[in-house]
Amino acid sequence: MEILNKKISKFNFDDISSFCKQGYIEGYQLDYKKEIPSKGLAKHFAAFSNTRGGVIIIGVEEDKKNGKPIAWEGIKDEGKIIDRIHQYASDVEPIPTYEVHQTNDKNGKVFILIHIYEGDRTPYYVQNDSNLWVRTGNISNQIDIASPDHIELLFGKKNKAEIVRSNYINIAYEIYDAALLRAEKERNRLIITEKDEFDRKKEQEIKTKGSSTLEYKSAYEQNILGTQVSMLTIIAMPFYPRKALISPLNLLDSLEKIKINSKSGEEFPSSNMEPIPEGLLKFYWRFYDGMIKCE
Repeated sequence: MEILNKKISKFNFDDISSFCKQGYIEGYQLDYKKEIPSKGLAKHFAAFSNTRGGVIIIGVEEDKKNGKPIAWEGIKDEGKIIDRIHQYASDVEPIPTYEVHQTNDKNGKVFILIHIYEGDRTPYYVQNDSNLWVRTGNISNQIDIASPDHIELLFGKKNKAEIVRSNYINIAYEIYDAALLRAEKERNRLIITEKDEFDRKKEQEIKTKGSSTLEYKSAYEQNILGTQVSMLTIIAMPFYPRKALISPLNLLDSLEKIKINSKSGEEFPSSNMEPIPEGLLKFYWRFYDGMIKCE
């Protein structure tokens, strides 16, 4: 769903109208509001932060039975709307991480988009409210009081996420080490082949001329790979890793869509990646100076 993946500041009035025409129903990460509720949005800030985050679009009326948008006229362009939304967010502890965007005006109407991010300091409470709110995905009751199991999960969520992230990072380093070892074996094999070829040529020259002036100088890096480099390491993953977002079989096609080419001809992500369990790998070492690149 594009609205969850792009910066909300990129959307204008017509973009939201087009989005609504596609009929996306409300769910865990999407909420429509015809107008700002009389009780405010603090509960929604807390619920989104406690669950998976998501986007609220104000100015869209939904069908109460199926959650589909049925009217998207926007709301009147009033100067204090954004200030009110910031106030609702400040009524939540800890303060949620969020963005607010007001689209361009069309016939005196605008849409208000609020992107609330999944919180990293759960649980999030509404001030002066003893309840703990979460998103349910249920059309008839999008926000509900958290169950005891859910509350326990929210309190342990951060610690569990840290363990999962650590495990994924360790796996990535293990894959790197295995690829480095494989490359080192290749370097040694190439040097041995090169030396054998040199010895053959030198022996042939001695047989032909009685002596040889050939001197062996390897074209390959002589240090063990990885010992004479300073590695720049970049790791990106969800703060709360869950199930895989895409299968390894479909991963390569998706990477092609985000490929970036530099002026020097370098590309990221690399092409010709090899499949490995749960992903793809590209390990490259430069034969003459031992430079390493691993994705």
